[in-house]
Amino acid sequence: MVSRIGSIFDWSFVQRSICLVFVVLTILICVDWPISYPRCHGAGYVWDSSKAVDIQSVSGLIVWGYTTGYPGPRTTFQPAGFVWLWVAMPPGAGGAWVDTRWGFAYERADMPDANQPGVNQALHHLYITHWLAAALSGVAVLATSRPYLSAWIRRRHQRRGCCTHCGYDLRGTKDRCPECGTPAPAASAKGNQ
Repeated sequence: MVSRIGSIFDWSFVQRSICLVFVVLTILICVDWPISYPRCHGAGYVWDSSKAVDIQSVSGLIVWGYTTGYPGPRTTFQPAGFVWLWVAMPPGAGGAWVDTRWGFAYERADMPDANQPGVNQALHHLYITHWLAAALSGVAVLATSRPYLSAWIRRRHQRRGCCTHCGYDLRGTKDRCPECGTPAPAASAKGNQ
């Protein structure tokens, strides 16, 4: 059954797509890095003023947030739907309150709701520095592109008349690589006869 699924579904397309997503993500993180210092920008979604998720970029940090605890009616400050944020930041503002010496931090805070006394909002924030996010996505690019790099190296070895497994020069051999024992490709064997 596995071989039939493998023949129907092209896994190399999935691998290439994942690799492309990580390449684009790495480029976006590197482009966003210098933009995050003069401006705080991001996007989020609010559900009926009771829960909200958002992602922001501020002062070299990527901030994922989850807020809950709005049991009351919808306010003018938290309408339901998508929220876009683009705010100019004064120099030195934002991000200084979080200890990210290891590249990430987590913060949970209970804040009183300004519209409803006695009701708290639970804020959960995950802070990741741009350099850590770029490094992790770069590692993901290398991990997902490994099969394509290996195939490129094998084709290069074969074009040069070398063993596709170890790279040993096969011009003096007829059928097998003397280094690793791999059978010589047909094109190399014909050229040696």
